[in-house]
Amino acid sequence: MSDKLPLEEVVKDYISEEGDDISSSRKFPRYLNIAINGLRELYKYVGTMRKEVEVDIEDNDIIYLPKDYVNWIKLYVCRDGQQVAFGYNSNMCKPTTDSCGNVVVPQQVSGTATSTDLSEGFDLGTLKWYGAGAEYNNFGFFRVFPDEGYIALQQSSVGNARLTSVVLSYLADIDMIDGRVMVHKYDVEAVKAWIDYASKRRLRSYRTMVPMLKKDWQKAAKEAKKYHNMLSAVEIVQASNSGFMSAPKL
Repeated sequence: MSDKLPLEEVVKDYISEEGDDISSSRKFPRYLNIAINGLRELYKYVGTMRKEVEVDIEDNDIIYLPKDYVNWIKLYVCRDGQQVAFGYNSNMCKPTTDSCGNVVVPQQVSGTATSTDLSEGFDLGTLKWYGAGAEYNNFGFFRVFPDEGYIALQQSSVGNARLTSVVLSYLADIDMIDGRVMVHKYDVEAVKAWIDYASKRRLRSYRTMVPMLKKDWQKAAKEAKKYHNMLSAVEIVQASNSGFMSAPKL
C-alpha cells in the first residue's frame, strides 16, 4: 500500500465529514485550493519534502535543477560506501558564457584531500551539509543559481576522473503524480485541520472558534512532524560521531 494518496481524495473526505454530498457540493474547488496552500504551509513547518535524485552533469559542469526544487540539502557522490559531499562555495562567481550565450566550462580546482580527509561541515540550523572545506575537499565545490535554474560545479583536478553525475538531496515543492497533488498519509489530518481553519477564519459566524481551529492545526502539524522529521535522529548521531566541523561556508 502506498504511503501517499491524492489530495483531492482528502478534500472529498473532509467534505463528507462536514455532512455534505460531494457529488453536489460546490465547495470542492475552493477547498482543494485551500488544501494545496495548507500542504505548502505544512511543509514549511515540518520540512518533510526531502528528495534525493541522481542528476547528470553537463559538459560545462552545470546541473539543471529539478522542476520541484525549493532548496538544497546536500550534493554528494558515493565512494567506498560513504557519501562524500561537494563543498558549498558562496563566493563562486556566476559561470561565464561564450558569444553564443552558452555557459563555459569552469577551471578545475586542485583538491588535496585523501580518503581520511572526509569530515564534513553540517549546519544543524539549516540542516545542510556543506562538505569538507578549503583544500580538504577532494571533489570540488558548487554554488546554486536558482534564478538561472542550475547548479555550477568546480570539479577537482586531483586524483579523480571527471564526474558525469552526482546525487542531489533537496527540499521539494508539493509532490505530483500524473498531474495529481499527492499527500503523505501522516499529513492527512494536518491538511484537514488547515482546511477547517483557513476556510472559516474570515467568517464572522466562526470568529470565536478561530483561535481553537488554529490550535488544532498547529497540534496536527506537530504530530505530522513527529513522523517524518527531515533529519532523523540516526543522521544526527552519525554526523556527531564522524566529528563534523562547523560548516565551512566559503
